[in-house]
Amino acid sequence: MQKGVLIEESLVEMINEKCLKEMAPYPREIVSILFPDAKGDDFFTANLCNRFSKPDFSVWRGTKSKNVSVKSGKSDSMGFENIKSFILYLRMKGVSEETQKTLLYYHYGDGTMTGTGAKRLSYEQISALLLPRIQKANQELNSPEMINCALDRFVFRGSYGRVISADFVLFGGSKFGTLYSQEQIREAATRKRYFYSRAIHFGPILVQPFLRDVEGVSDNPYKRGKIQAKWHYMQSDLDEVSERTRNHSA
Repeated sequence: MQKGVLIEESLVEMINEKCLKEMAPYPREIVSILFPDAKGDDFFTANLCNRFSKPDFSVWRGTKSKNVSVKSGKSDSMGFENIKSFILYLRMKGVSEETQKTLLYYHYGDGTMTGTGAKRLSYEQISALLLPRIQKANQELNSPEMINCALDRFVFRGSYGRVISADFVLFGGSKFGTLYSQEQIREAATRKRYFYSRAIHFGPILVQPFLRDVEGVSDNPYKRGKIQAKWHYMQSDLDEVSERTRNHSA
C-alpha cells in the first residue's frame, strides 16, 4: 500500500467517532481548524474519499463536512490529465482558440496539434520557436479567472465532473502537518504571474507534457498525450501568504 494512503487512513482513524476532547493534540488541532467553533464535547466522524476526487478524506460534524487533500511527499506534481480533455475544459472556460492551438503546438512539439509530426523538438527548441506565442498565451492564462480555473482542475476538484471539492490542503503526515484553506491557496496563486515565462503557466501552476519522447523510443508512448501540472515551492508561497496575514492582524 502506498505511503500516502497509509497516512490518510491513520488520520481518519485518529478522528473518526471521537469527541474533540478525546482526540490527541495533532488531530484535535486539525479538526479545530476545520471547525473553528468546535467544542470539546462535539462528536466527529471521518472517512476516506474515493480515488477520483481531489480530497483524500472528509471530517463530519453532524451533517456538515470539510474535505481535506493531503500532500505528504516532496513531489511538486499537482496531477496528470489527457491533453485533449484539458483543451476541452479550457474551451468551456472561454479560452481563445489561438491559445488552445499554442498549448497543443507546445505540448507535442512536432509542428502539429495532434502529435503526428515526423520531427519532435526538445523543450529548449520548442520554447524558443514558439516564445512569442507562449508569452501571448500566458497573458491570457495568468488572469485571476484562469488561475482559479486551474486550481479547481488540479488542486480542489479534479477532472471527473460531479465530485467533491477540497476545502483544505494538508502538508504533512500522520504526526504533524500544516493546513491551508482554499481561500489561502487561491490568494497565494493569484499573486504570482508568469507573463514572460518560456513555458505555459496558470500563475505558479506550470503545465507541461508528461513525456516529450523526442526520440520516440519510450515504452509508454501514451504518456506523450498527457499533461502534468506542477506548482514549484507551493508550501513556501502559502507560508508567505500566511505570514502576511499574521502581520496584518498584529
